Amino acid sequence: MLWIILVLIYGIIKGLREVLKKKALERNTPLEVLLLYTILSFLIVTPEIRNAGGVGPTTLLLIAVKSLSIFFAWRCGFEAIAGLPVSLYGVLDLSRVIFSTLLGVIVLNESMRPKQIVGLSLVLAGLLLLKGIRLPWLHKNEKKEQKTDINDPQNQNKSGKFTFLVILALISCLLNAVSGVFDKILMSNTDITDGQLQFWY
Repeated sequence: MLWIILVLIYGIIKGLREVLKKKALERNTPLEVLLLYTILSFLIVTPEIRNAGGVGPTTLLLIAVKSLSIFFAWRCGFEAIAGLPVSLYGVLDLSRVIFSTLLGVIVLNESMRPKQIVGLSLVLAGLLLLKGIRLPWLHKNEKKEQKTDINDPQNQNKSGKFTFLVILALISCLLNAVSGVFDKILMSNTDITDGQLQFWY
């Protein structure tokens, strides 16, 4: 029961964080916000400096790869959230669950039971529906309206930019999932503590 409560608290804080990021990006560039975000995060973990020693070079290399993946994840995510509505970005961010599960199976050799496969399939189906996948038989009228505007360069530019931002959001989710795999590897196969990991990361 405690885990469910913690996950719910995480969801609320994460939703609030996305709104605050969007607000911060209204007057600043993604790189400026990311730089400040990183500095503040580092200041928060500075008390762990007293426990930071004793980490081997191989572990530091793995942490560096994890950090690099998170840097690019944040960079893509900040660009995406700057141009997409928070509600859509939040839905796209749920793709992280699918990427994490697939990486767990492929990289960590985790097994999936039939119930988990059904659950993942339902999550995927829900994401596809929430992302607005257009089924021809449900959107006949919209198809006619789209035909009249298809040659409008302005609409093509908006559509292209929107698609690019969606791809950036999905890349961000994939790289966040990669970081999660590194967390699992580091915490399972090395003597590093969570405080050390957080400090060096």
